[in-house]
Amino acid sequence: MQSVTGAAAAAAPVSPWRPPSAPAADTAVTLITGDTIQYHLDSGGRPVFTATPAPRSDGRTVAFHAEGGPGDFHVYPDDAVPLLSAGVLDRDLFDLPGLVAQGLSDAASDSIPVIVGYAGDPGAARLRADTDALPATEDVVALASVDGAGAAVRRAHAASFWSALTARSLDRRVASVSLDHRVTAVLDRSVPQIGAPEAWAAGYTGAGVTVAVLDTGVDATHPDLAGKIAAEQNFTADPTAADGNGHGTHVASTIAGSGSASNGRYKGVAPDAKLISGKVLGADGNGLESWIIAGMEWATRNGASVVNLSVGGRVTDGRDPLARAVDDLTARTGTLFVIAAGNSGPGGPLISTPGAATSALTVGAVDKGDAMASFSSRGPRVGDHAVKPEITAPGVNIVAARAKGTAQGTPVDAFYTALNGTSMATPHVAGAAALLRQARPDLSGPALKDALVSAAADKGAAWFAQGTGRVDVPHAINTPVRASASVNLGDLTTATAPSTATLTYTNDTGTSLPLALTAKVADRTGVPATGLSLSATSVTVPAHGSAQIAVSVDPAAVAQGVFGGTITATGPGVSLRTGVGYGLSRENRLTVNVVDSTGAAASYPWPIVLMHDDYDPANPVGRPQYLLGPEGGEATEYVPDGVYTAMTTVYEGTAPDFRRASLLAAVEVRVTGNTAITLDARAAVELAARAPQATDMRMHSYAMTRHWAKLDLSYSMAGYAIGKTYPVLASPAAPGALAPISLHDHWVLAQPKPLRPVPYTNGQLSYSDAPGYIYNLQFAYLNGVPANLSRAVTNRDLVSTRVLYHSENPGALLQRAYTAMAPTLGVLWNPIIYLVPGEVTEYVLADDHLTWDRYANLFRNPSASVQYTYPLYSRETFRSAEAGTRRPDEHWFEAPARVGALDVPDPFRANPMGYTREAFAIRGGPDGDQFLPGAQALGNAPGSGMTYFGPADMYARWRMWNTGTGTELPVDWSAWGYALPVFHLDPAAAGYRLEAVDRAPADKVGDLFRTAPTATTVWTFRSARSDAAVPDGYVCGVPNRIDGGYWIGDVCRFQPLIQLGYDLGLDLRDRAPAGRAHTITVRAGTHSQASGPPVVSLTVETSTDGGKTWTAARPTGPMRDGTLTAIVKHPPLDRTDGFVWLRVKAADASGGTVESTVQRAYELT
Repeated sequence: MQSVTGAAAAAAPVSPWRPPSAPAADTAVTLITGDTIQYHLDSGGRPVFTATPAPRSDGRTVAFHAEGGPGDFHVYPDDAVPLLSAGVLDRDLFDLPGLVAQGLSDAASDSIPVIVGYAGDPGAARLRADTDALPATEDVVALASVDGAGAAVRRAHAASFWSALTARSLDRRVASVSLDHRVTAVLDRSVPQIGAPEAWAAGYTGAGVTVAVLDTGVDATHPDLAGKIAAEQNFTADPTAADGNGHGTHVASTIAGSGSASNGRYKGVAPDAKLISGKVLGADGNGLESWIIAGMEWATRNGASVVNLSVGGRVTDGRDPLARAVDDLTARTGTLFVIAAGNSGPGGPLISTPGAATSALTVGAVDKGDAMASFSSRGPRVGDHAVKPEITAPGVNIVAARAKGTAQGTPVDAFYTALNGTSMATPHVAGAAALLRQARPDLSGPALKDALVSAAADKGAAWFAQGTGRVDVPHAINTPVRASASVNLGDLTTATAPSTATLTYTNDTGTSLPLALTAKVADRTGVPATGLSLSATSVTVPAHGSAQIAVSVDPAAVAQGVFGGTITATGPGVSLRTGVGYGLSRENRLTVNVVDSTGAAASYPWPIVLMHDDYDPANPVGRPQYLLGPEGGEATEYVPDGVYTAMTTVYEGTAPDFRRASLLAAVEVRVTGNTAITLDARAAVELAARAPQATDMRMHSYAMTRHWAKLDLSYSMAGYAIGKTYPVLASPAAPGALAPISLHDHWVLAQPKPLRPVPYTNGQLSYSDAPGYIYNLQFAYLNGVPANLSRAVTNRDLVSTRVLYHSENPGALLQRAYTAMAPTLGVLWNPIIYLVPGEVTEYVLADDHLTWDRYANLFRNPSASVQYTYPLYSRETFRSAEAGTRRPDEHWFEAPARVGALDVPDPFRANPMGYTREAFAIRGGPDGDQFLPGAQALGNAPGSGMTYFGPADMYARWRMWNTGTGTELPVDWSAWGYALPVFHLDPAAAGYRLEAVDRAPADKVGDLFRTAPTATTVWTFRSARSDAAVPDGYVCGVPNRIDGGYWIGDVCRFQPLIQLGYDLGLDLRDRAPAGRAHTITVRAGTHSQASGPPVVSLTVETSTDGGKTWTAARPTGPMRDGTLTAIVKHPPLDRTDGFVWLRVKAADASGGTVESTVQRAYELT
């Protein structure tokens, strides 16, 4: 046995992902435990969170741990870990991006859908009663086929559900709680393509066969479906069983539509079949697993021989509740479930539930030429390498019935629309099953599956893409001999003897039939495989009987990998194909031992993540990641030969009073035999930071992150602490050779100030008066973790900035966060909260590898009935060359608030992460003629602002004219789905007049802003097409094209609009003294990247009576480089309305102009 405690070597470069530019607003997600997580993706697209724990019945404080990456990020409270480790709780209940994607944020849903499983076979009545008895449950539906019940847990009372659940779980009344996952809806040429007209000619039209359509409902009023719906039932939250989406109607008419509205052109596969409709997906195309299970049970009770499920959920190994229900109902009722493979494409294996069920007839999609559709999910099934999909059918550009009032797909006319997907392929096979059932009423569902799959036409695609081939209706009907659809030999994990499965041939004729057998198997790349054998190479199937052969694979003769193919049987007039799949993916016993700081086995059962470092998605062997539940500090897994990294966190002590927490990793351990890895907390060193001045620790976040070598994914162990807490340590690690191992260690240290709770958050957040200084210390270890993690910094290491935070309301709070980003680092949110107005000297540790987001959110405390916030952020770099220097003073939230086009500082434009800000006041788009005005909220600090992705007219409204023709251009609010104002300009060069009425933040009078300025601005300028690339540091606000599903904005040009800026010399409450002269500065000029002409004139006027009279400001000297300083005479306060309005006019050398009137620009005192 090999035994290791760590590993080594040098990093491969990691390509940065191009992120969205603005940090997203927090999304609140209340977990099943009652704890609320505030979650968003940072500017680098990585997860950021803070946690608000729910009270526990015993009064204990809860600690939280986070792990995962952008698409798979889990946050667990510590009291959930034992139930997770025992398999009682579904990890998906704690998957923040998964919950948000399924519409299960607090804002989107007031409940959490779950499936509660029970031991034994309680029966429907007991299932319903026991689940009803759990606190906070509603909408309970018994699911006898999976010994469970679906329920909605009221989010506001989730903590009471959790308290009851933990007690009941421990006494085994509840066996499991899993997330009730969302499941989604995933003909004129396609019907002849599968041979249906030949079946019709032979008299088979589906008559007498009942097919259930479990989908979005069916439009029974459609001419093609008139009189065909024998029963319907609604299992969703929608008010009726009608189809408000269109997907179900399209599917139903593909199965059994009459074609009446098209003179028979768009007739379904089995036009005389009887349909029953179970609405299991809502009008939005989504449903819950429990709805679908209930629909399947209903369909089997109502006589369906075939059930069509054009739905797809998550990728599973076929042991999830939905797949288990398919297998149970098939075994008990003989119903055939025809199910879509999914639309996840060729990345594989990506077969989703319920299509992952063993007994399901799982359908992939081909185009009109029988080539595999690019979107069709590839197999095999995860875990055991079973053949999935087993068959294909047409699923590209399928024209079928269009439900009334819907707009799915590409409408052909009022009655038909064209759609793509395995959802469209599936009803072709369901219709084929109905035709075959009419022709052979003696065939059960499993026999129908065997007949259809073994008679499919080979179209040359790989076994894991097409199964045995495209459905062939005439062949299935006319071939009275059938073979097993597939033989699945499984995962040869610990096999010491050959794995054997039985292949059965059934002959329904009165004559015996000789068959010659050949097998052809290969790996996923097409390289032929060895080790598979047949017990006979020929067989004679007796009349009205069956014959069996053994199909075996010897693990000793099998290379590591995933293999599959077909076994072909040929005889007189017969050709049958059976799919086969197997793999050898776990050969070595890998044991991970976890040791605490005393040398004892770690007692806290935190999961161990085992990363398969050299996992290759092009030829997958094993899994990219294994989650191990340790017992007594030890966990074991069987893994294929390869390189692995093991990671875990060791908590010592009892929550909340942990003595310490240690982030441990053994990096790049090569496994070629039985191996033991030790994760030893005794080797960990403490994370610590010390600043030049006395400080309190306000926030500490940390994350150890490991990347995969061949996957654009990473895994992080992360945590955060507010205020003084237990020590955090990390194990040293040499740099990774295949991919980086990094450590993020971010400290926010501030001048000591008393903390007090924010009233409206139940005391969970704390704030102070504005500290005189704050240190933002990000120690970034990009690849490798050093042996010393205690850092003391001096002023020579830091960049300092005196920042003045304005607030017109002295009761406002500021949430301030500095977030550092590098390609290999994990990221956590680091906010602290303090009262403003205030002055703070902010220190940042200089580092050439980091790109920073500086985020500031102004909000009111205490809240009125509506909590107003006003966020701004900047993107910056603090390079080593700046260390020991002081930047110019910055004013944040200084009046007047305004809207325009963000101009980022030059140092950011070449930032290490390659990040961008959106370019506004640009011309671009697919035709080069789309104009997007400046619609970003701007701050006075360099580069500070915020892009609001709709609706932008909350902040301003725009009108535009062609000055040559006098024509007003309509504003297009729908362009690219951005909810931003786009104007379509003339192709030829022309002059334009743009008017903006800027109201931000006028709707916040008396809460955040007293001035609430409204600005009316009119520009004139000329514009022409350009093919110029967007400047570095920007991405076009209007995209040019869609490439691979992503909007690309790389060709656009800033337009020469004169933009205004202000330095009004105000105090921190945006006030100036009345009754005396006051100096202000106004700046005018085009965007720095617009290459506009110089400004040649600039004037300023003021009004203190609401714009009734105006007085020219007196310049202190000539305008220089578009900057004018002037003296304003303020009358005594009682001779004013308490505010100063500004009117600014400017012109450039090319005749471009701007005139802007800012109401209530600042206050007098």
